[in-house]
Amino acid sequence: MVSQAGSSRPRLKMHRIIQLAVRRWLEQNDLRGKYAQEALELVSKKFPKGTFDNWSTCNDLMVHAESVLQMTATSPAVANLARLNLLRNVAYFHSLSGQYGSAEAR
Repeated sequence: MVSQAGSSRPRLKMHRIIQLAVRRWLEQNDLRGKYAQEALELVSKKFPKGTFDNWSTCNDLMVHAESVLQMTATSPAVANLARLNLLRNVAYFHSLSGQYGSAEAR
């Protein structure tokens, strides 16, 4: 249900049913907010500025950035420096890579 994928850049793949079970468990144990904040801080630290030399990394991390930004969008308590930093870097990447609509939406 959890496997390693990719040879040049190792990644983990998790089956959707496992993802759902983990989400439900986090919600039932009132831990979703805690781990959403931790995920936000980690992704914010790893997501580079969107300059051309970082586009590959930005593309790899974009799905995670969008996910944590969505998870933390409704909580006023997480309007913090990590969230603002991630929003800036994502918007900067979209802008420099010509994705103007996405950049403006951020």
